[in-house]
Amino acid sequence: MLTSCDTAMLVTQTSDEQLRSRPMAVADIHADCSVWFVTS
Repeated sequence: MLTSCDTAMLVTQTSDEQLRSRPMAVADIHADCSVWFVTS
């Protein structure tokens, strides 16, 4: 499943409980399923 996706969404919660999200591009997937992401 990881190899079929090129984008993920990182979602964080602020101190006032609002959700913020940003797209993350998949940079590399290692054999042990470690995934590296990049964002700008």
